Amino acid sequence: SMCAAIVMGVSHQPGIGFAVAKRFALEGLKVGIVGRQRERLDNCAASIAAACPGAVVRAMEADAGDQAAVSTALGALVEAHGAPEVLVYNCAARPFPSVNVAEAEPALYKTHLDASVFGLLHAAQAVLPGMRARGSGTIVVTGATASLRGSAGTSAFAVGKMALRGLAQSLAKEEAEHGIHVCHAVIDGMVDMPLINQFMPEVPEGRLIDTDAVAETYWGLHRQPKRCFTFEVDIRPHLAKW
Repeated sequence: SMCAAIVMGVSHQPGIGFAVAKRFALEGLKVGIVGRQRERLDNCAASIAAACPGAVVRAMEADAGDQAAVSTALGALVEAHGAPEVLVYNCAARPFPSVNVAEAEPALYKTHLDASVFGLLHAAQAVLPGMRARGSGTIVVTGATASLRGSAGTSAFAVGKMALRGLAQSLAKEEAEHGIHVCHAVIDGMVDMPLINQFMPEVPEGRLIDTDAVAETYWGLHRQPKRCFTFEVDIRPHLAKW
C-alpha cells in the first residue's frame, strides 16, 4: 500500500510547503496538506494533482496553535491515508511588520509560539504513536536564519524559531531509539516565493532559495537510513551573505 506524508504549513505557490508536498506525491506517497486558508489549500492540491497524475492529496484546514483543530485535521488524514511515515512541520508566523522589544505587545510572542512551538507539539503528539508502532518515521522541521540569530525588529520571530529548534532537538533525542528521525532545516535566506517577490522585486535570483531544491533536500533527509541520521542542515542560495 502507498505510504503517507503530512505537510503542515502549505499556502504559497511556489513555497516550501507546497514544493515538499508535491515532491512526496511524486514518490507515490498519499499526501495530506494542512494550512489555514481553504482556497490556497485547494489551489495547492489541484496543482499537485496536475503535476503528479494519480496523486492522492487531501487538504485540511487548521490553525497550528489550535490543539483541537490540529488533532481533528491530522486524525482525519490518518483515517483517510493511514498513519504517516513522514511529517513536515513548515508553519510560522510572519516576521513583519518589524517592531522593537521596547514597543512590542506580549500577545505578539504568543502568536509566534503558537505557530512554532505549540503547532509542532500538537502535530508531533498526533503522529508519534503511529510512528512508534511502526518503529520508523521522519519529522522534518523548517527553521530559519532566526533559529540561530536574533535580529533587530523581529524578536518574536526569533523567540518562536529558537524555541522550535530546542523542541525539535529534544524530540530528536527522545525518539531516535524508536527509529524516528527528527531533523531541523535552517532556511538561511530569502525564499523564492510570491511574498518575497512582491516586497523585494529587485532581489536577484541567486539570492533566492529554490523551493523545489529544498523539497529535494527534505526528501533526502527522509531517505536517510537509521545509522545515518542528520539532525540539522542549513540551506542558502549561493549569493546570500552569511
